[in-house]
Amino acid sequence: MKTSIKAEYAIKLLRKISSLQKKIGKIPDLLFDANEKIRPEGIGFDVNRFLKVFDKIQLRDGFILDYFYRSGGLGGEPFIFTRKKDNPKLSADGNLKPRPPLNDIIIEITPESFFQLAVFSQVVSQFYLSWHANYNDHQFIFGSEIVEYLLMDIPEDFRDNFGINMKDREKLRAMSFEPQVNIKEEGAEVRCVMFSKWLGFYYNIFVITWPNITIENSRDIIVPYDCGILF
Repeated sequence: MKTSIKAEYAIKLLRKISSLQKKIGKIPDLLFDANEKIRPEGIGFDVNRFLKVFDKIQLRDGFILDYFYRSGGLGGEPFIFTRKKDNPKLSADGNLKPRPPLNDIIIEITPESFFQLAVFSQVVSQFYLSWHANYNDHQFIFGSEIVEYLLMDIPEDFRDNFGINMKDREKLRAMSFEPQVNIKEEGAEVRCVMFSKWLGFYYNIFVITWPNITIENSRDIIVPYDCGILF
């Protein structure tokens, strides 16, 4: 069953995500220093706040989201996992192996649920990024207004993909940006237009299996672009 997610619905979700991300702030020093240790109680962003944004996603009873911060010579980023709410805080290399969040997620079999799950899988770890981790800048495009905003900062000189020419700009302006969801017996495929400063505009196809949830991604470039920045 193929379904289009209304642009208004998708954009409303993005606005909620953006509003939450703006409140996260900078990486606390205590969190950055506690490399690959579970987030100290009360320190840093509570990743469970994402669950208030994604109303079609729930965790199994008794489970919560948590993370440890992984930093090294090339940058740092959060490592998201689930754990039982009453479990003690353990180091990431302790006896309890961190559980991937998808292990404990519950969703309904609806286009909106699969769509939200695809978006959640991308944005849930896009905070507290430092240095090389900033290559994870992939963002969803659900309307032409976002395209125009991005194009304002991209030159028309297209040598070596360091710009986007007028022909490709018109190609983007003629596109539909509504996400597509194709529900199948074993899961769903969610196709969204996305953008990265190091890839350009592309289709991201999220292949979701269910009920044992896994997500695989493939990309189909629409218009290539590279901002030229190297970390």
